Amino acid sequence: MRVLSSNEFSKPFTPGQFSTIAILVVLILATFFLRTYRLEETPPAFDYDEAAHALDAVELLQGHHALYSPKTEGNTTFLKYLFALAFSLLGVQPFVQRLFVVFCSTLTIPLTYALAVMLFRSLGASRARSIGILAAAGLATSYWHLNYSRIGLEINMVPFFAVLCFLFLWHGLESGRQWPLIASGFWLALDLYVYPGARFIPVFLALFFVYRWFAVPRDATRPFVRQIWQIFGPLCVIGVTALVVYAPMLVFFASYPQGFVGRAAGTVFLNPRVNLGDPWGALWRGFIGNIGAFGFTSDLHAQANLAGKSILNPLLAVLFWAGMALSVYRFNKPPYAFCVLWWAVMIFPVIITPDRVPQYGRMMSLAPVTYILVALALEQIWT
Repeated sequence: MRVLSSNEFSKPFTPGQFSTIAILVVLILATFFLRTYRLEETPPAFDYDEAAHALDAVELLQGHHALYSPKTEGNTTFLKYLFALAFSLLGVQPFVQRLFVVFCSTLTIPLTYALAVMLFRSLGASRARSIGILAAAGLATSYWHLNYSRIGLEINMVPFFAVLCFLFLWHGLESGRQWPLIASGFWLALDLYVYPGARFIPVFLALFFVYRWFAVPRDATRPFVRQIWQIFGPLCVIGVTALVVYAPMLVFFASYPQGFVGRAAGTVFLNPRVNLGDPWGALWRGFIGNIGAFGFTSDLHAQANLAGKSILNPLLAVLFWAGMALSVYRFNKPPYAFCVLWWAVMIFPVIITPDRVPQYGRMMSLAPVTYILVALALEQIWT
């Protein structure tokens, strides 16, 4: 994989670079506007989970500190601490809770741009920026992402922390420095605090580093142990950092294992209430329904979606699956493999929890990579 030197990205701005910055600024402003317009009215009221988060945040402000809340069956109180901070600054009201999520959701747009540029900078600076802008534009205008941005839950926090984790991971791999890997582990741990589904991110990262063992050239003159460290050392740095930051929850779950399982026990395909006596049939429905959400099926839950609306419209669905096919075809190149593995691993927990099919909220970790794949297809067609 060809990696551009930092000098290629630090030359004086060209007109094309200025236009890229201008477009990105417009996208950020449009994202924030779409996610805040009449936010105090739409959605019209808190649902149960939003209200539970707000009550936990208020209790924290009153001095009742805890790592775990039974109100939402499996979520830690980390996000509630962030809501409590927002309440202490702006007042205790639903608008403030939702505004905090809007803020993080808006930041996900430029972060997705930065990640796409980092991933595909080997294609050249101009093409990498084009992919980044297209991916950011897709995510900014996505009803899927926009809708959950306006709800005061942890759902849209998952891609925010995930993109930060991956951005610093890739920076660490390219620069050879340790501090970006430590930062990557820190953001990974925060994602684990936010949402149980993020527990599959370490699985994705482990598989990606196994892939790197076979795909990335190694110095054969080094001892075998040094070759192992060359490939897996960054993963160890990320993992140790994440374990240190997440250690309080690991200690808590060791004393209360049911807290680790939480709500997932009631949604997995092995639960008789979910599978109705046919676990493999339920798993198949989870597979078909959730894969099909990218162009074919739709979430019928009123909070999640407009009736009959798939995540991607027909045109974007064609581009997405074309981008996926292109990435599978170029799987021998790490950036493309990274995107394929990200999507494949992170949709797995959604497939195995088919209590509602499809379930857009649980798929939110896929939002950035979905529009990166769309952008890859568009950029390929353009060039």
